[in-house]
Amino acid sequence: MKNLKNSIQTIINWSFWSILFLLFSWWHGTFEHPLSAEEKQYYSEKLAELNPDESPSEFLKLLERDRGEPIFILNAIKYYDEPVITKDHSKPMSSKEVAKKYNNYVTNFLIKRGSYPIFLGTL
Repeated sequence: MKNLKNSIQTIINWSFWSILFLLFSWWHGTFEHPLSAEEKQYYSEKLAELNPDESPSEFLKLLERDRGEPIFILNAIKYYDEPVITKDHSKPMSSKEVAKKYNNYVTNFLIKRGSYPIFLGTL
């Protein structure tokens, strides 16, 4: 009887962790494929709409190299010694305040879209 109980617990544990792994893989985009030509066109048009003053050439190169794999990005941020006035705020903000505001927004934005930070810190 004890062996049967252990076997059932083992099956339940393996089932639980297997389902959790599959859900994570789905959320993470493991089952994704490279972008289609229509998707590339859509995203390049959306970028041009959001940033009409910038050239989309680097973004288009990124889309052409897409193989359906994860993209890793490193944000190296240099802090200014003195607070600066940003276009969104009339009072000066320190670089650390601006970075904190940026990180809070971007981290939440990325997590909602299947991305996540691997490392956060200062060097």
